[in-house]
Amino acid sequence: DKNKNFFAKLNSLQIPTDSSESNKLTLNPNGKYIALLIGNSSYAKWASLKSPKNDVEEIDKVLKNKYNFKTIKIIDGNEKEIMKGFKTLSNITTDNDYVLIYYSGHGDSRGVNNYWIPIDGEKEFGLGDWINTAEIANYIKEEIPNRHIVLMSDSCYFNISTKGNKISNNKSKAYEKLLKRRAIMVIQSGSNEPVLDDDDEKHSMFAKSFLNSIKDNDNVITMSRIIEDIYNSHAGMKQQPLGIRLKGWGDASGDFLFIANK
Repeated sequence: DKNKNFFAKLNSLQIPTDSSESNKLTLNPNGKYIALLIGNSSYAKWASLKSPKNDVEEIDKVLKNKYNFKTIKIIDGNEKEIMKGFKTLSNITTDNDYVLIYYSGHGDSRGVNNYWIPIDGEKEFGLGDWINTAEIANYIKEEIPNRHIVLMSDSCYFNISTKGNKISNNKSKAYEKLLKRRAIMVIQSGSNEPVLDDDDEKHSMFAKSFLNSIKDNDNVITMSRIIEDIYNSHAGMKQQPLGIRLKGWGDASGDFLFIANK
């Protein structure tokens, strides 16, 4: 209840966006917007989760209807289905495209390695069916052509090891420059810690904050602003989201822009 009250108060304090047609920016991205969305709820050997399927279904709807994304949606995916999704993504993207990857589901860690758990993943480690996030990092770095790429992970114990700095709030109005400059970002709902499944019996706080940001936008919103909103939404929680730029992988201070339909 305390978190819900905080979030409601936060929303009431937001500065209204001037959505009049005369004040809307005209932007012409050269590439397509493409998203890979993975929501694992119904596990065979792990506790089932309420929010991942709901989160991904709602995010998919908003991205397609409001932002003209082409989406690849995987609900309750096993290891093969998830990795096939990444392969499909790498085959349809170009160097001009804006790519979003969103995962919600169980995660775990062993030593310095972190893993996503597919729905048929064993409870016991070492049987070869957990997905090492190093594989995901390799896809982001080497296998998926893009202009901007963002990975959002809403799972426990997720932490990609990278060379980069924590994202700071970007107030720049030069959106065309942000579109043209390379951007490679990772946003995670927590680090090496448990994260909550659902905040309101439907969506996790991480997903709810993301959805509120993209639903309320009638013009253009940057991923940097969305990250700030996610930080603020978790202010009263032990769970601490983290955002990083992958400078060592070619990030050049661009920003992922969500451009609402006119």
